[in-house]
Amino acid sequence: MDQLHQQVARARRRLIIEQFLGRLVWCILAALIVAAIAVAAPRIIAIAGLPEHWDAGWIIGTLIGALVWSIAWTIVSNRSPLDAAIEIDRRFDLRERIASSLSLSPVEQSSDAGRAVVNDALRAASRIDVDEKFAIHVDRRAWWSLVPALAVFVLVAFFDNREAVSSLEAERTA
Repeated sequence: MDQLHQQVARARRRLIIEQFLGRLVWCILAALIVAAIAVAAPRIIAIAGLPEHWDAGWIIGTLIGALVWSIAWTIVSNRSPLDAAIEIDRRFDLRERIASSLSLSPVEQSSDAGRAVVNDALRAASRIDVDEKFAIHVDRRAWWSLVPALAVFVLVAFFDNREAVSSLEAERTA
């Protein structure tokens, strides 16, 4: 039974990491959009009294916020061991052998039918390599974050903040 739990734990870790990375991609995308808006605002309209590190503060702050939010989101709704067992069954076409053996209570596992289910699941688990079908990958949508990142870069590199022009200074020079 330990081998079965180890396989499920390995699959669960990989599912949680993949879930975290997927959520991190979306959080970074949202953070960079917010940072682009905050960086663009003083370049569109004159805002008096901006801190010296306005741009860096927004970029770093939103990225840290994205990391914290994606970690919290993953912790609050991560995958259970039964979810991982169901996913192992699905990916290796094991017809719910592992999930059904994990869902048995200790009393049910000690019965003849329960031992048969557990032994069948152990046989199936010994033939599989979880690493083979649980490779960690990030979706192609991760590239979407480059659009607001590029916008932030262009704004910071090529545009200056607008300066407020006083009408009193214009009258004095005339």
